[in-house]
Amino acid sequence: MTESKLKTWIFLGTPYSSPSPGENIHETLKLSNVLMDLGCFVICPTIICHYQDLLCKRSYDYWLNYTMEGIYRCDAYFYRNGKSSGVEKEIQLTKSLDKPVFNDILELIKWLKTRQ
Repeated sequence: MTESKLKTWIFLGTPYSSPSPGENIHETLKLSNVLMDLGCFVICPTIICHYQDLLCKRSYDYWLNYTMEGIYRCDAYFYRNGKSSGVEKEIQLTKSLDKPVFNDILELIKWLKTRQ
């Protein structure tokens, strides 16, 4: 096994319900790809949980608690604009852990360069 070149773990927080799950999943996949191209390992519960929930329904509170675990493991949090009470709660947790929160890709790139 070779050494991993993916040095920074990014939690990608995105709206899910509004305006629609399908539209949000599409935009989230595009943004996740951008972060991957920057060399990040992306944790994106919106994508994973969407498909899992199609097969095995779970409550909103279950998914919120489940996804919060990823924040503890990530180096930073990046979020996509949109109305989301879940994203707001994730940002609060991230800040309480003194981890950086980004909404601007250029700011994230600057921060990533400081980690090289």
